[in-house]
Amino acid sequence: MKTSILFLFLFILIGCSDTFLDKKPNKAIVIPSTLTDLESILNYTNVMNTSTSLGIVGAADWFTTDAAWNAFTFAPEKFGYIWAEDTYQGVTNTNDWTIPWQQVYYSNVVLDAIANIPMTSSNEVQWKAVKGRALFHRAYTFYHLAQVY
Repeated sequence: MKTSILFLFLFILIGCSDTFLDKKPNKAIVIPSTLTDLESILNYTNVMNTSTSLGIVGAADWFTTDAAWNAFTFAPEKFGYIWAEDTYQGVTNTNDWTIPWQQVYYSNVVLDAIANIPMTSSNEVQWKAVKGRALFHRAYTFYHLAQVY
């Protein structure tokens, strides 16, 4: 009995390999490998140039009328304006949470990939600009997350 369990355990260990995880599940998936690819990720304006609305709606220098407040349809914005205890009112998918973490993820992808691209005299300006933008986006996003949450 002990030998069969040992044999099964060894078989499982031998069967595991890192190459299995390296295979792409879809041939259309592109792994960014050039500075232009990384720049394109940072230029994705639908994610990278978006800011959270709770910080604006909940600010002390933004006002609305009662009629306009009653017309708000998105619970986090409506109840964030009055600083309600339950701002989200059961809403689970908000851009105030998902978009900033997408920005952090994209920035981390760029920073991980740029570590594999050597900086040369011909690409030094672009390399530093891409890395700087990724670091800025990540830091700026963390700042906003800290302000809202």
